[in-house]
Amino acid sequence: VFATKSGTTDSAPTERMRINSSGIMTVARTPGFVAIIGSSQTIGAGVSGLSGNFWTTIAHNVGSHFSTSTGKFTAPVTGLYWFNVSLASGSGQAATTYFGAEIYHNTTRITTGWNEHTAGYQKTNASYQLYMTAGQTAHAGMETQVTMTLLGSSSANNRYCVFSGYLIG
Repeated sequence: VFATKSGTTDSAPTERMRINSSGIMTVARTPGFVAIIGSSQTIGAGVSGLSGNFWTTIAHNVGSHFSTSTGKFTAPVTGLYWFNVSLASGSGQAATTYFGAEIYHNTTRITTGWNEHTAGYQKTNASYQLYMTAGQTAHAGMETQVTMTLLGSSSANNRYCVFSGYLIG
């Protein structure tokens, strides 16, 4: 199926989807990213946005819409996006009454995945489906009662703290 841009004189069609020989619909490559905390990072108590300096390893960044300097994803087109942030603490962490992974739309916190934990390794996660217009941003954050160290990835097989997102449609 091909479409042309409405209101333009561009007669070259743009592929929007494809139906393969098995009858399965596929779409052209859509914007998406996977950013990973490559080395352990200490975060102070309170609410913190996780900026670009935390996401030191980029597994992929289709279209380069995730900024490694700001830690924000900028929607290239209006649509429905899916985001996930997973955070893990190191083994030497003190007990806390709360530790939360967060997702922000522009500057507004829209969801938090909470985890109350005892001392040691802990993990928290937040996922959200978000309708965004072109130019809006999404980024990850966290909230904690105490200063915590987020666990850096020791290898490609041990990705402890990950922020990812992609266009659904």
